[in-house]
Amino acid sequence: MWYEILPSVAIISVCMSLPNFLSKYLNLAVDGKPYRRDMIKPWNLDTLMRDERLTGNPYKTVGLEGIPDESQQQ
Repeated sequence: MWYEILPSVAIISVCMSLPNFLSKYLNLAVDGKPYRRDMIKPWNLDTLMRDERLTGNPYKTVGLEGIPDESQQQ
């Protein structure tokens, strides 16, 4: 009958939805950060490293006011 397929559908649905719910906790356990940035383009990696260097937090973006002047660094 048609209802015999329901357990298989339930198992497949659970297995396909687990990564969506577990990715935050797995990234937190592995990287120490709950979310990852997209690192496909080199510009994205550069901005991530810049934000982490300036604020200590790669997920807090800063504008021009957060970048110190050259005279302040010397």
